[in-house]
Amino acid sequence: MLFWPFEETLGVAPHRALALAAAARAVAQGQLTLAPGCDIAAARRAEYGGGSFRSTSPEQLERYFLPAGDGRWTVKPYFQCGVRFSRGNIVERASFAAPLPYDAVFCRNVLIYFSEPALHLAIDNFARVLRPGGLLFLGHSESIIGLSPRFATFRLRQMLAYLRMPD
Repeated sequence: MLFWPFEETLGVAPHRALALAAAARAVAQGQLTLAPGCDIAAARRAEYGGGSFRSTSPEQLERYFLPAGDGRWTVKPYFQCGVRFSRGNIVERASFAAPLPYDAVFCRNVLIYFSEPALHLAIDNFARVLRPGGLLFLGHSESIIGLSPRFATFRLRQMLAYLRMPD
């Protein structure tokens, strides 16, 4: 399963995404998470403060993380082994890391800062790198409804995602 998270600066999302993906497939089967939109050095340490886990249940925290002291937590080594970090730019299609296509793209709280032309370029790039049936996750204040026929809205529990439609 290939993920491309563009969000927060500390890199929590890729580890969270991989931990969730591990429930569906073993990391040993080649799962990969790429996180170009983060502080790569901090993300590689895989250590986070308690504020990073505001919506994480105690069960999830215990299952995927180890206490690191001073209210900090580190991702368990099993879940770190399948994560690779690289830099990218969502308006430059060539910067998306291979292999393509991706199963999911997480782009939370990034597009709200884009001009309209940059927004359309990013949406087009997401459509090009996501496989048909792949999912695009945006922040609560972001929406691409009506901006591209290549995506349809898709509800996952209480979350709204965008399903990559076939060409």
